Parts: sequence; C-alpha cells; structure tokens
Amino acid sequence: MKDINGITLLDRDEHMRPDTDMQSLASLNALFELMGSMGGFDAVAVQAHPEVETVTHIHHVDNSSGIVDGASTVLIGNRKGGKAAGLKPRARIKAFASIVLRYRQALDLDEEIVNVNGGAIAMGHPLSRYRRDDPSWARCWTSWSGAISRPRSSPCASGPAWAPPRSSSASETREAEPMTYKNFTLETDVDGIALLIWDMPGKSMNVFDMEVMDELEAALNAVVADEAIKGVVVTSGKEASFSGGADLTMLEGLLRQFHAVRGKDPEAAVKELFEKSRRMSLLYRAIETCGKPWVAAINGVCMGGATKLALTYHARVASDADAVKIALPEVKVGLFPGAGGTQCVMRMVDAQAGLQFLLQGRTLNAKKALGMGLVDEVAPKKKLIEAAKKKLKAGVDPFKPWDKKGFKLPLGPIYSAQGFQFWPTANAIYRRETANNYPSARGILQSVYEGLQLPMDQALTVESRYFAHVLQTPEAAAMIRSLFVSMQELNKGARRPADQRPSKIKTVGILGAGFMGAGIAYVTAKAGIDVILLDRDMAAAEKGKAHSDELMSKAVKRGKATAEDKEKLLARITPTADYADLEPCDLVIEAVFEDCDIKKTVTEATEAMIKPRAVYASNTSTLPISSLAEASKRPKNFIGIHFFSPVDKMMLVEVIMGKKTGDKALAMALDYIRAIKKTPIVVNDSRVFYTSRVVMTYIREGLMMLDDGVPAAMIENVGRMNGMPVGPLSLADEVALDLAWKIVATTRKDMGDKYVAGPLDNILEEMVIKRERFGRKNAKGFYDYPAGSKKRIPSTWKN
Repeated sequence: MKDINGITLLDRDEHMRPDTDMQSLASLNALFELMGSMGGFDAVAVQAHPEVETVTHIHHVDNSSGIVDGASTVLIGNRKGGKAAGLKPRARIKAFASIVLRYRQALDLDEEIVNVNGGAIAMGHPLSRYRRDDPSWARCWTSWSGAISRPRSSPCASGPAWAPPRSSSASETREAEPMTYKNFTLETDVDGIALLIWDMPGKSMNVFDMEVMDELEAALNAVVADEAIKGVVVTSGKEASFSGGADLTMLEGLLRQFHAVRGKDPEAAVKELFEKSRRMSLLYRAIETCGKPWVAAINGVCMGGATKLALTYHARVASDADAVKIALPEVKVGLFPGAGGTQCVMRMVDAQAGLQFLLQGRTLNAKKALGMGLVDEVAPKKKLIEAAKKKLKAGVDPFKPWDKKGFKLPLGPIYSAQGFQFWPTANAIYRRETANNYPSARGILQSVYEGLQLPMDQALTVESRYFAHVLQTPEAAAMIRSLFVSMQELNKGARRPADQRPSKIKTVGILGAGFMGAGIAYVTAKAGIDVILLDRDMAAAEKGKAHSDELMSKAVKRGKATAEDKEKLLARITPTADYADLEPCDLVIEAVFEDCDIKKTVTEATEAMIKPRAVYASNTSTLPISSLAEASKRPKNFIGIHFFSPVDKMMLVEVIMGKKTGDKALAMALDYIRAIKKTPIVVNDSRVFYTSRVVMTYIREGLMMLDDGVPAAMIENVGRMNGMPVGPLSLADEVALDLAWKIVATTRKDMGDKYVAGPLDNILEEMVIKRERFGRKNAKGFYDYPAGSKKRIPSTWKN
C-alpha cells in the first residue's frame, strides 16, 4: 500500500504475537472512555460517516483478527456493555490496519513507533481484563500515545485540538535559548507585547530560506518560553515590502538532491523530499497552536510563503499604502500554496472567491484583502505597528476557529446540498481553463477538496503530500526554472556586457506611430522616458499618441492611475513628422512595415540626424538584423529589439545581435528593456527569430491540418490540450493573416530562386488575397468576429 508519492505505508501483515497469554491479559485494569472525547480519531472516522458529528468505532474483543493489534485509540466492547453504558454504536472497524495507516499518514507519525503488523487484540494486545458480561470498556493506547500531545492551553473544554506533528526541536518543551538573530530582531515592551522585525541584511526584500526558518523557529521557542510575553507583532524592516515569499532556488536545491538520490533508492528520495518540503508547514502550524496570539503587521508586498505566514497568525493588520500587495502566486510558477495556504484560505473566505484566489494567483491590495476576509484591519502606514499592538491589547484569540468544536466551513460540508452544487462546477471550470495540463492547479483542487473533509492537522498532511507530488513533476521543474530562476537572472541583467557603464537613456525616438510603435511609445513614456514619436505626417503621429491617451483613460477609470498621471505621461510624448526632431535621442526604435526598402529609407534618414553615439534598433519580427544593418553607416550601434503585440501587456522582448553589433548597443538595449520593466532574451540573428519560429511552427501545423480536412474545432481543442493558451487558428487571427502573408511575400522576394514554397503559402494567399480575411483586425479570419458577440468558427472551409 503506497501513498500518492509512492511511499510504502504497508507491505506485510502478521498475526498473533507468540509471547502473550490470557493470564497477562487478565491482569490488566479496565479503563472507561466517554464517546466523543477521543480527539482526532473521531475526525478520521467521520470521513466514512459524514452524517454524524462523532463516530466511535466499536469492536468485539472476542471477534478480533490478526491485524487489529497496533490500532489507534479505540473504544472496544460488546453490545451488552455498550447498552449498559447508554452508548449507541456508530460503526464497526472491519479492517484495523487501514485505519492505522490512515491515522499514521494523517498525523505523519514515525512508522518505527507504530505497530501495524502485530498480533490480535484478543490474543496479544495488552488491553484489559475481559469478561463477556463485564460492562466495562477498555481504552487501548499503542505506542502512538508518546507521539501525540495537546498544545499548551488547548481549548479542550470546547473540543479536541490535537497538536500538530513538529520537528524534534519544536515538539519538545520550548525553552528560551540564547541566540543572536541574523535576520530578525525581537523586542518586548512593558505591556508584554513582543515586536519581531524581519530585516534580512544585504537584500532589498525578505525571503524564506532555511536560515530564516531556523531563526523563526528559535523566536517561536523564545516567545513560548517567556511568560512575560503576552503576544507578538510581526513586521518587516524593509520600507515597502513584508516579504517576497520563499526563495525558489531553495526548492531547486531540494529537487537536485531528490534526483541525486532517486537513482539509488527511489522511495528514500521521495521520503526525504516529502519531509524537507513540509518544513514550513510544520513550523507555521507550531506558531498557530503555540497558545499565544500573533499579529501580522503587513507594510508592503506580501507574497507566497509570506502570505501563508500571515494567514497562520491569529490576526492581520495591513497598511493602507499602495505598496501592499497580497497574493499566493505559486500556481504561476508550477507550484501551489503549501504550508497551509490551500487549507487556511478555504476555511476563512467564500469558497468561490477562495478558489479563484488560489487557482489564478490573484494579487489583492489591502482594501480588497479586507473585503475578502484575509485581512482583519487596514491602518495608516505610519500607525501600522501601533494599530497591531492595539489589536493585541484588545484581545486576540490565540486559537484558530478550525481548532474549536463546532467550526463550520463557509460553504458548509463538502457532502451537502451547497457542496454538490459547487464542487462539480468548480471541477468543470478547472478542466475548461487548464485542459488538465497543470499539475499545480490540479493539486490545489485535490488538496482543497480532500483537506476540507479533515481536521486541520490531517488536512495539512494531505496538502504536504500533494505538494511533494507536484514538486516532482517535470512541469513544475520547468516552470520554476524558466518563470522564476531564469526570469530573475534576465531581469537582473543576464547577458549584459560587464565592462559597459549603465546607459543614461533620457529620450527615445520611435519611427512609425502605428499600433506597434504607439504601444512602444506608451510603455517608454510610462517608464519616465521622453519620447519622440515620428510618422509620415502629423495626423498619423497624433493618432499614435492618442493610443496612450486611450490606455491612460482606461487606467484612470479603473482606479489604477490618476488624472495627473495621465497628464504627465502624455506630456512626455512628442508627435512629429520631422526627422530633425530625433537629434536628442539616445536610442531610436524603428517600427515601420516589414519591407526592406522602407526600412532602408528610414534608417538612412534617421542616422543623418541623430547623435553619433546613439543606438539604432529595428523592431522587425522576421528580417535578419545583419542584412538591415547594411543600410547603416555604424553597424556596431545597430541592433534588433523585437516587441510583441499588444506592447503594454506582453512582457517578453527579443534582443537580436547582428554580425557587427557591438557591446555598447547590447548594453543599452538591455538597460532600456529593464527600464520599461520587461523581460529581455538575447537571441541569434536569422530570418525569423526564436519566438517567431516557435509560433509560426505551431500556426503552420494547425493550418496544414485544416487544409487536410481536420475539423477546425478539433484542431483548436488539441492545441489547448497540449498546453497552449489558445489554438493555432485563434493565434493566427491574433497575429494577423495579412502580416503573415507580407512576411511570406518579403521572404520570397529576398531569397529569390532559393525560396521553397510550401502549403502555408497557398493557404495564406487563399485567405488574404482571395477572401480578404485578415484575422481579428477586420473581424474575419479563421473565425468570424461579429460585433457584440463571441467569435465563432465558420460552418465550412470548403466553399
């Protein structure tokens, strides 16, 4: 019997222990245990019987089997005894070993102290004196009793609250140990309120690594051991950031260790990965159940592991500053919010809002987090700590609602009328949006669905098992590497020549005020850089500037910008039809038609006016930079900077090195892209660059399938099922079919006799020249785009 990660839970079964006899059994004293007072055992049992709040498992001693020995806390007795005690049996255990295993898995107990393979209760377990007519009942504690303890000041009177399994240092009695914190400072005021300030030296933002978790655990021990401390306020020493969450390079390290061990011992490797990956979960739960209230004072960016830490605390106060951004974005990098993220959120907020928050990685400001119920209070930035301390003094319950008897989920039980309406729909939406391609999203849904049927400690173990499972997937490894590790390297200047000084870019010229040029002008002006926007006449240039006006008007309407912001941005854009106005530019970006002759003309006209040290960049998507640079008198300063449409939304920018492009041009291109807060990749020069080759291959295959008679809907669905966000036909319409046709025509012209025609040429000629279907831009491509309605596939392509 194995779990989802392949960890063996049971591999054999035994029967009676030969060293036990009836005389030793008869010498034991009987104990009595009331129904419903058996803590987590009731909770595990209730999965099989959701119709009752408490399930006490009854088993006849004289009917025990070989696998009964080693069972958890069990009430046993005969019918006569139960009737005499006024207790009504709820269920019988027919397979004790499975219950033991579920309990061991749920509580994450050491398998060395759990006896699954022992003998029968009737012939080996030290239960109690037994007579058929004795109304006494026996309580059996196996060696698990040494691994289970209740948290300090546990609210036992109101219901069972089992302490979570912790690391060896956290599970023992906490004593204050002298320790110098590198990343934290801990101070206690006269009122007994401790202020824990997180401020990692040498970093612009706090992140979780092993050292931080060690120190946080040490601080927890110190707080619990110090009777003078009544509660804790946790905040950040960084100006506008609470924490960016976990350092994903730490998880990369865990994966490297996992793969190193897996070849020798696969099960040992996955066990180690499971244990290490849940370190944060155990630490957070230890804080949650320590018996003293903790309050988060969120002063800025609060992402991933930091948000989960804040949710672990017993209250949260957020600053009203714009810098406050709260999110669990792990799904965007192939993971999901472990360490209690999936369990806390869904126990705190409306189920629909909670799932959207988790599955979409939504970012909330302080006001939205308050409205959603993830934050308890919003305070002025300057009074944040004061407000958090005031909240503690007013009284913060040190026990979470879900650790108290009677707690109910916001939506109600999974198996209820509301649950039956919600969960099938949630699963259908998940399938529609992901095509089941993302293990992280699937793990979130599974973890939430299963975890909400369990008490918190067991739910956290379920979550940890899914987290470890997702972490092993190739999708997670690839997304962590590309969307986080590599992305950080790129955004920090990877491939930038080290010997080049930082570029001082004050003014950028944009040649061509069409949709692409206007978009480049907008993102440049938004970065605080002056723009000279040039086109063939003032009317065209003014129209390009109007694009920025439109985008800023929408931002103001949505509350993402002010009227003053709009005015300042538009003031930075100067439309013109005169090349002489380009003289002050440090960088010029050409964004005219994909035509070599037109590009040659504007290159020569521009170089006649700009400074000798200025860098000239072409936004071409397909034409080789080396060939375009032949029109330049300074090819060392000629480079390719390829944006994607729409520029204001697309984060990737290709930088293309020509054969003669120099380091200065490369450094300025990368500095500019960093200034406008986009991500650059440096690619080799060729006819059609890296991303275009990938995209066009995808589109070409889809078009050729359509030409072969494959139904359009099938092509689109298969594309999405293979992980693409849209089908190849939809993508072709978005790119614009007439643009694709122009690229084909230009390539054919440039290559002459060397050009080899293919099926794509005929398809594009049919669509663009014969049918005038250009794509979304003229409301008809492979789809029809009726006004005010959703796009739809035409009934046939045969006519």
